[in-house]
Amino acid sequence: MGFKPSRILFFYLLFISFLFSVGAQGLDDWYDKDPQASFYRGIRPDLLKLMEKNHLEDLPERLLYDRLREGVQKKVPAQVLLNALWQDLDNFLYLRDQLRIVFGELSGKNITLEGFLTRGGIVLRSGVSRSLIPIFLDWLRNSKASLDRGMSALLTVTAVQTRFPLEDELILDMTRNLTSSQEPEERFPSLSGLFTRGRSVGLSPTEMARTTIIILGKGGTLLMVEQEFLRRSRK
Repeated sequence: MGFKPSRILFFYLLFISFLFSVGAQGLDDWYDKDPQASFYRGIRPDLLKLMEKNHLEDLPERLLYDRLREGVQKKVPAQVLLNALWQDLDNFLYLRDQLRIVFGELSGKNITLEGFLTRGGIVLRSGVSRSLIPIFLDWLRNSKASLDRGMSALLTVTAVQTRFPLEDELILDMTRNLTSSQEPEERFPSLSGLFTRGRSVGLSPTEMARTTIIILGKGGTLLMVEQEFLRRSRK
């Protein structure tokens, strides 16, 4: 014997009410504890809808709250902040869906969903094309590298791209080769400094990206990339 439609509707509404109360409680705590929250009371109903959607999608709650606090600390105008948070949620959903399509479950991938979404959110906010995400994840699935290392490499190349805009193809190839390289992951962030120094001596971002791709693709290291930048600057 199944549930009657009225009973199913009752339990559904009860479930929605529970999610709504969880989101409301989190916002209540934030509005009560953060002195700057008073400047954002006008968008409170909209923030509640945002958090409710986040709960319904079963995304890590801290992601949006961290972004909310970040915006408040920077004194971003209320409506601008609200729009940015909705875009963040849309990005998180896109990233989550692409991850499920390519990898399925995350068990054994050495990265949490929250960690993946945090890094991926930064990448998309930087202006990197969404279309690169499924291409890179599909490549990563067939490589020997871990998802964690791959996302570290993508975040590193994103940091370079924010200062020295690059074509999508160069971003993708440099990320792939950095991921596959023998370079220790903790050395990845030095790539941004290499581009800064290379640019200061007249090398173009495109030339530096192509040089990096070639050297890493041949099994080289970032030290070798730096040496090649220096050699080219002396021509």
